[in-house]
Amino acid sequence: MSALKRRAQIILWLLYAMILAVVAATTPISPSEAYLFFQAETTPTTLLIHWGDAVISSELGLRLFFLVLGYLNLSLFYVVTAHFFSEREERLLALYFYAMLPGVIVSTVLANDAVIIAFLVLLFLYFYLHQQRLLSLFPLLFLGLAHWSALYFYLLLMLYGLFQKEKWIFLNAAIAVLFFFALGARVPEPVSGNYLFEMLGNDATIFSPLLFIYFFYALYGALWRGERNMLWYISFGALIISLVLSLQERVRITDFSAYLMLGIIVAVHTYLGSLKVRLKRFRKSHRISFWVVAISLLTSSLAMVLHQPIYRLLGEKNYPIVASVYSPYDRAVRLKKSGKKCVQESRQKVLYQMRYYGLNKCF
Repeated sequence: MSALKRRAQIILWLLYAMILAVVAATTPISPSEAYLFFQAETTPTTLLIHWGDAVISSELGLRLFFLVLGYLNLSLFYVVTAHFFSEREERLLALYFYAMLPGVIVSTVLANDAVIIAFLVLLFLYFYLHQQRLLSLFPLLFLGLAHWSALYFYLLLMLYGLFQKEKWIFLNAAIAVLFFFALGARVPEPVSGNYLFEMLGNDATIFSPLLFIYFFYALYGALWRGERNMLWYISFGALIISLVLSLQERVRITDFSAYLMLGIIVAVHTYLGSLKVRLKRFRKSHRISFWVVAISLLTSSLAMVLHQPIYRLLGEKNYPIVASVYSPYDRAVRLKKSGKKCVQESRQKVLYQMRYYGLNKCF
């Protein structure tokens, strides 16, 4: 890679980091963040929120450590790709797609569980793939402390170890399951109902619609080709589990998105493999399809980054997807300007948002 290209990439990644920091600093507190900020239960996510708020008392402070973890995740992801791609350009392509995923952008700029899950899983993969198996046990076990979805991750690793004859993985994943229950961890009470189409819509949102279709095609193709590596077990298994669970209960997308998005490596590997086996004169349709998907992904990513000006331009009725973030904030601003110190509101999460901006419930 030439020095000019290297400098251009450095500028590009600095610009990416700055844009995400600006989005994190200017987006009002979301309902889920407000709930995490004021809830009594102590979790790694709530600890990071309060530690960040102690450093900077603002929306940026709430999200400070999640931004840092998001940037670290990109570095870990790039290092992990070395075990799946031989060329630097291929690794960068996978990294670009991963960094531009709407799910990655949202989990980086908002305080949430997904970025912590992704960090621990990527750290586990980094140690394991670098033959540092003892060190890999620490993020593996800590994941059980961080989030209940670790149980499914452990079970998927057990399946990988069983079918791929990786005894070390199978044994330690089984121990991790016992560790999970020994700590008294449990799966939260579900909200009953059939939410399959909602889950599919959420999946399409975190990838962008066209990329999600190709993502599913790549995972399904790898199943029949027998190219079932650890990442395939994690991402495909998480997809199947989340869809099956959604038939009977509402599944939070942040519970499984970190596992799903690792499958972008499988998707990029499938695309490059199908491209390489064809002569150059037969690659045109593949390249056109690639750019259609890439432009679709870029459009979805820009919609996430530019959600505030889009919302201000279109309004709540025409752009309701972020109304739950901006409507309480705008209302709090109006009430405080009029001298009000409390608010009439029955929705608990909205009350949390109002409370963050200094307005308590009127009695």
